[in-house]
Amino acid sequence: MEDMTDSCKEINSKVSNGRGVRLWQITIFLILFPVVMIYAAEYLDYCDPPKKADVVVLFLGPEISERSREAAQLIKDGYADNLFVPAYEIKRNGTTYPDYYEDTHIEILRTIKMMEKEGYETAIMVSSPYHMRRIRMISNLVFSDMPYQLTFRGSRYVELKPHWITRIKRIIGEYIKMVFFVIYHFYETVNSMI
Repeated sequence: MEDMTDSCKEINSKVSNGRGVRLWQITIFLILFPVVMIYAAEYLDYCDPPKKADVVVLFLGPEISERSREAAQLIKDGYADNLFVPAYEIKRNGTTYPDYYEDTHIEILRTIKMMEKEGYETAIMVSSPYHMRRIRMISNLVFSDMPYQLTFRGSRYVELKPHWITRIKRIIGEYIKMVFFVIYHFYETVNSMI
């Protein structure tokens, strides 16, 4: 009889210790998650000071009116005389890309074609602030062996403090797209060596 009581106490002790560990894990998660989200968002927000350029390149997506407003303001302020919206060119041109290419990558590839065609050497890339790190990452890989000079500007008109759920979705979405690009870029690089 005593053995069963001892074994019950031991089981109850393990169960309550497990709850305590889980409670600490949840507490640590609840404390760290907002901190990680803040720094993750700040990392995505990449912005160069504007420089005189041949063209402003406008990337389509959410907050298109705020992005367009930034592009228009840069042109009005004399930073460029021309505007290029690569997403419109993709729809008109009909050029096909692999199905796994995501839209931002395709827009950057179209930007290269346009810059070559028009003889442009400098561009200001404009989008939402949280989108700029990915644009810069893809551009640095795609434009790596080319003489172009690029400046990256997140729109100052995009609300930086949206609802917290929207903000988390944007942050996670951007990181997923960045990882996806790195994976398929690596895959293509390896395949091209074979």
